[in-house]
Amino acid sequence: MFSFADLMNLYAIYTNTNPENIPNVTFILTLPNSSTFAIKIDNLNAFKSFLSSILTNPDAIQTSSQVQTEINRNNIFNKMCCSSCNPSNFSNGVNIYDKFISGFLNTLKNNGISLYRATDNVNGWEKLNPPLNSNSTVYTSSPCNN
Repeated sequence: MFSFADLMNLYAIYTNTNPENIPNVTFILTLPNSSTFAIKIDNLNAFKSFLSSILTNPDAIQTSSQVQTEINRNNIFNKMCCSSCNPSNFSNGVNIYDKFISGFLNTLKNNGISLYRATDNVNGWEKLNPPLNSNSTVYTSSPCNN
């Protein structure tokens, strides 16, 4: 699933795009299980604030190495989305990808970004919506053309 570095790449693409093309800016990722996802910025100010909270997190910047700082930022983001996620771990019959997707949706639901999943062999898309309860892994989807 998406990393903090991916979110930073989306931000860079978005802010360096011709303004007329901004509504079409997405960052697409295909996972090893052949699932394809996309993220899109809905509210730039909320998204910038979220990114800033991780960029300035003391746990991320207490290192002299830029590489370690980036690793720390990715770890902080991963823990926010799913502290117990491990791709080889399935608990209580819950697919770990679904658990991370739910955590990703809950983490970013008020932070200016949307998550989409490809359908029909990448001929269609659905928007993924966060679970109604933040402790749940049951998210919903709605068809879309975005």
